[in-house]
Amino acid sequence: MKCASAKLQDIAAITRIHAACFGAKAWPAEDFEAALSAPTDSLTVIYDDDYVAGFCHIRQSDDSAEILTFGVAPVCQDMGFGAALLIAALETTLKTGVEDILLDVRQDNRPAISLYRRAGFKRVGKRKNYYKDMVAGRPVYTDAHVYKKIMDFTAQRETRRA
Repeated sequence: MKCASAKLQDIAAITRIHAACFGAKAWPAEDFEAALSAPTDSLTVIYDDDYVAGFCHIRQSDDSAEILTFGVAPVCQDMGFGAALLIAALETTLKTGVEDILLDVRQDNRPAISLYRRAGFKRVGKRKNYYKDMVAGRPVYTDAHVYKKIMDFTAQRETRRA
């Protein structure tokens, strides 16, 4: 496992992983390409050998940041890739001086919620009926939970020393 900033040649793999994780709601490659050149965005990938196993897209705004999307290839899930990727992306974000980082997650996405909680995120709110899915031709809505992590510079330094 190795994490790095995404490169243009990673976009096709990121787009495939996003489609595998989010189906019809997947973003087009152009959105990820734009993230590479946006001064407020960071796009981190994790490799399994030379294979892109996952990605994390974060956008910064002043002293706050938000995880816009995060995904790990289905074949690499439950193998530690998500945790390693999240730690690397948070460390990159910490270097920019942000004070906190937010994210939205489906209330029924237990694996993601568990990952974020282990990384120190706390639930701070809910977005009612935030996600819309079509089931048998009818809309079904699911709430999003909003999570926040205070970026603690002191704790980060102490963790690195240990």
